[in-house]
Amino acid sequence: APLVTALSDTDGTVAQNAVTALGRIGEPAVAPLMTLLQSPDDRVAYYASQALTAIGRPAVDTLLATAQNGKAGARWAAITLGEIGDSRATEALQALSQSPDADTAFAAGAALAKVRRS
Repeated sequence: APLVTALSDTDGTVAQNAVTALGRIGEPAVAPLMTLLQSPDDRVAYYASQALTAIGRPAVDTLLATAQNGKAGARWAAITLGEIGDSRATEALQALSQSPDADTAFAAGAALAKVRRS
C-alpha cells in the first residue's frame, strides 16, 4: 500500500522509485495499480502504467479487461499494452483505435503499431 500511495507523490524521484519496486513485486501489485491507471490525474496514471509495464505479461489479462471503449483507464491501458508488446492485445487495440475519444483512439493506434513490431 505505501508503494502504491507513493505513485501519487509530487516528487518524481519518489514516484519513480515506487514504480521500480512495484515492478519487482510483480503480479500481486497488478490490482491496486489498475485502480490508479483509471485515475483522472494523468501523472498518477502514467506512473501506474510504468509499473504495469515493468510487471509485463502477468498484467496483460487485467489490462485487456480495461482496454475497452467507454471504460475509465482505457487510454492508459492501451498505452501500457503497447509498451508490453504482447500480441494478445491486438484485437482490443484495434477496437480502441476506433474509439470516439480522439486521445484514446490515437493511443490505441500507436500501441497497435508497437505490438505489431514486437
